Amino acid sequence: MFYQKRLSAVSVITDQGPRLQFPFHHLRPFISHIGVKGRFRVILDEANVLSLIERIT
Repeated sequence: MFYQKRLSAVSVITDQGPRLQFPFHHLRPFISHIGVKGRFRVILDEANVLSLIERIT
């Protein structure tokens, strides 16, 4: 993924195969000098709205 300030959404492929798109601001806590790297757990609520994202090891 290439980070630009004007980026508003990120699109990822889940382990199960479907594509997931969500607002980029959810990843800001995980940005380092090399960008965003790692595996993440994403929890959606009943309305399929992102309620939690956390880095997993």
